[in-house]
Amino acid sequence: MRENFARKPAGGDRHQLKGIYSATVKEYPPEEGVPTSERVANWGKLNADNLSLNEIAINASMASEIMDNLQVNLGPQS
Repeated sequence: MRENFARKPAGGDRHQLKGIYSATVKEYPPEEGVPTSERVANWGKLNADNLSLNEIAINASMASEIMDNLQVNLGPQS
């Protein structure tokens, strides 16, 4: 995976570098105008929400408790 980062484009085109990174880690590019890999593009348009990380953090403990009560991490029970 690291070999992709060793080949820095001439002139240090940041958008191209971000495109290589997002293709390598298989995620949406970090900003508009950055090339999207074919694989990620096949997932469709990113529908990002606007929920703040602070709000997620406030509810993380309760969410973890709910998951524990539902025994979600135990896997299939058959």
